[in-house]
Amino acid sequence: MSPAIADEAALVDLFLARRIPAWRVREALTPVLPPRTVLLDLHDVWIGEPALQAQVVAADYRIRLTGPRGCHEAVEAAVTEILQAPRLPRERERGDRRVPYDLRPFVVDANVARETTGPEVVLTFRLRHDAERGIGRPDEMLAELSARSRAPFEARETVRTGVVLKATHAGRAQQGRAGRGRRVPPESGRS
Repeated sequence: MSPAIADEAALVDLFLARRIPAWRVREALTPVLPPRTVLLDLHDVWIGEPALQAQVVAADYRIRLTGPRGCHEAVEAAVTEILQAPRLPRERERGDRRVPYDLRPFVVDANVARETTGPEVVLTFRLRHDAERGIGRPDEMLAELSARSRAPFEARETVRTGVVLKATHAGRAQQGRAGRGRRVPPESGRS
C-alpha cells in the first residue's frame, strides 16, 4: 500500500491572535488552500479546548481492492475472522527494533461491499486512536487482511473518510464523518 493516503476528512486547528468573523477567515484562507482542497466549514471553539489532534479517538477508512473471482468472498471471510478474533498479534518497527503489539483493540468495525460499477471490493473500517497505546494504522489492517485472505488482492486506493472526536469541553460530541460537515471531497489533495 502506498504511504500516501487520500483524505476526505482533514481537520485543522487554526489559532488566531484576535477574533475575526468567520467570513473574513474564509475569505483569507480560500485562495491559499492546497490544490483541489475545499474549505467546507469553520467553527469557533473555546480557547481552553484541547488541541484538535488530542481529541481524535478514531478514524474511518475506505480501501478499494481488486482481485480474482472470489476475492469478495475471501475478503469478507477474512474480515469476519478479524472481527471475531480475541487477539491480532502483530509487530511494528520502532527505530532499529520490532515491537510486538495487539491490533485487535484498535479495530472498531469493518465492512465489505462489492463496487456496483466493476469488480472492485470496497473495505470500510474504523480504527481507534488511544493516547496510551497508539493508533490503529490502515496499512496494518490491510496486512492482517492479506494474511487471512484466501485470495490475493491489490489495494487500489486508501482514503481516510472521517474522524471521530471525543466530547469537547462544551459537551459537544463530534462523531461520524469528520464532525458536522468538515469533510473534504474525494478530489482533494493528499494529506
